[in-house]
Amino acid sequence: MKSLIENNLLERHINFEKEHIHVLTALYGATCQSKQKVHLEIAKSIELMKAAALIIDDFLDKSPKRNGIPSIYFERGSEEAVLTGEILKSSSLIAFVNNLNLLENVSFDKKINAIKLFEKTYKTICLGQLKDIELQKKKIGDNFSEEEYFEMIKKTSAVFVQFPVVLGATLSNFNEKELLNLSEFGIKIGLAYQLRDDVLDVIGDQDYTGKIYSSDIRERKKRILLIHSLKNGSKDDTARLETIYNKKDEITFNEVNEIINIFKRTGSIDYCILLIKKYCDGAIAHLSYVNNKKVVEQLKDIACLLTRFDDLPKNKD
Repeated sequence: MKSLIENNLLERHINFEKEHIHVLTALYGATCQSKQKVHLEIAKSIELMKAAALIIDDFLDKSPKRNGIPSIYFERGSEEAVLTGEILKSSSLIAFVNNLNLLENVSFDKKINAIKLFEKTYKTICLGQLKDIELQKKKIGDNFSEEEYFEMIKKTSAVFVQFPVVLGATLSNFNEKELLNLSEFGIKIGLAYQLRDDVLDVIGDQDYTGKIYSSDIRERKKRILLIHSLKNGSKDDTARLETIYNKKDEITFNEVNEIINIFKRTGSIDYCILLIKKYCDGAIAHLSYVNNKKVVEQLKDIACLLTRFDDLPKNKD
């Protein structure tokens, strides 16, 4: 752990997303609406937990990069990646509990509920990772559906995005109806966030996204674009996808571009973008049950950002 800190490896990984917004921090701040410095520290502990989960995710996916830099898995190996992720997760929980104790005018019961929410979120993410591994083991031609995909991303990306919204509401003065609708807002925004990531994987510029060009395709991930293309493509398209995804050797650059062309031809990218708008619109509808206008405005602004693609740097390959 000391060597990881000395060469700034951890510092390079606990950084801002390439899209210049810390989504979890922004959602927490927009919901809790407090100027107390301790809330910034709570937000940092959330980001630390996220970093821990992503380090382990890179190990599971054998990803060479994270945010455009070598992953800890790639630089240090499996053992150090897993142990570093576990150390960071424990550190994030300790920091979270310590800062909760500093909160004034928040009941003990609310603080206990916040800790339970923290642990439940991490547990759910791990269950989602298991579902992702299960999907990865399936070959093209096996039965896997859009419903399975959404079950998986709901337990990973979506619950991660939901967490700071529900946490901020739990530690503030929202009534039960508002809390329920903010929870639904968070999960729908989380689904849209992952769908957007799926699209950016094939159309986004690498320098902007910090991801390897079409890493989901190279890693043979069962994502929405593939699932939609298999369902809506021609027999030739389906056969070609099956041949490429099921082969034993590495997917080549030309094959990646061939797959992307199938995604475009079957309307899968456009379909995914429509789903993003659908989930964002659905999320915003839940905000009509929230009385705090400032919270509503800021959460709505964040939701609208997820539907923007025209001004993003596009992949040049």
